[in-house]
Amino acid sequence: MIVFEKCDPVLRAKSGLKCKTEEQIEEWLLFKYILIVENGIQFVEHKFEGERIDASSAITCYPISPKTRVDIVRMVTRSDMMLNDNFAHVGNILVENLKGFKTQKMPNRELPYPNRMWNAITYELSQDQIKYYRNVYSFLDLMSDVGGLYGSISPICVTMVFFLQYRSSY
Repeated sequence: MIVFEKCDPVLRAKSGLKCKTEEQIEEWLLFKYILIVENGIQFVEHKFEGERIDASSAITCYPISPKTRVDIVRMVTRSDMMLNDNFAHVGNILVENLKGFKTQKMPNRELPYPNRMWNAITYELSQDQIKYYRNVYSFLDLMSDVGGLYGSISPICVTMVFFLQYRSSY
């Protein structure tokens, strides 16, 4: 949680300092912002190899408003990715286990209770977890569907033996 609080006169008085007046604080708050850098790692369903994971960063600007007390809420959703999408994969040897997350905007909350908190940005972890699993039809899957590895290699071997026997030197 990122919180912007107004000056507390009791705490300031203990340190020997004084708070500014409400008018001075409100005037200072005009055109003030909280800048947040948000990162995310997401799975892209229709892309492969290096483009299948989208790592992004964005700078978001949240204004500090002296008129409204608001809590800006962002929800963080986690994801697990098990990707076996190489064309020449053999079983589950090349499975990549990746973790990802994304943030999404949720409805803002107004802060009705009386305290010194003025503006806040809250990141909440979602109870949901998205699981992605991708297994691509590989060359060995094609060979097994044609008739197994032996069934697909034997015509090639028979053809090679036929030509080598036909042109034999002995």
